[in-house]
Amino acid sequence: MDSEEFRELRNRFLLGLLIVGVFSFLLIFLLSSKLGNYDSKVLKGLNGKKTFFVLLTNSKNCSNCDNYLKKIDKFDVVYYNYDLSKENDYTDILKRIGLSSDVVELPGVIYIENGEMVANIMGIDDDEVFDEFIKRYS
Repeated sequence: MDSEEFRELRNRFLLGLLIVGVFSFLLIFLLSSKLGNYDSKVLKGLNGKKTFFVLLTNSKNCSNCDNYLKKIDKFDVVYYNYDLSKENDYTDILKRIGLSSDVVELPGVIYIENGEMVANIMGIDDDEVFDEFIKRYS
């Protein structure tokens, strides 16, 4: 093999390595942001000392959660739907709020004022209780 063929082969190899490196970097970046290595809206609200409601749901095994998601939309309040089936770090967020995962019953609503939990109700199964809770803190 002469030196010109060798240089061409080496250049193709290096170009291939560069392309693989760039795609690997992009793939790692995309996967890390999809797998929860980001600040959730709830965490941003807590850290920013915001006032809002958190609706705790689980889209995989809470048949009643969708009903309350539709109901809270009818109120003029800031809320975040916190779907526990889609969050990797939900126990850390609950701990930051001041709850342990042992006391969480779905659906649940947490009222956060100035970044701190003021009140919550868990295992909601009564529309009137839900409505009164939202009205009381909105």
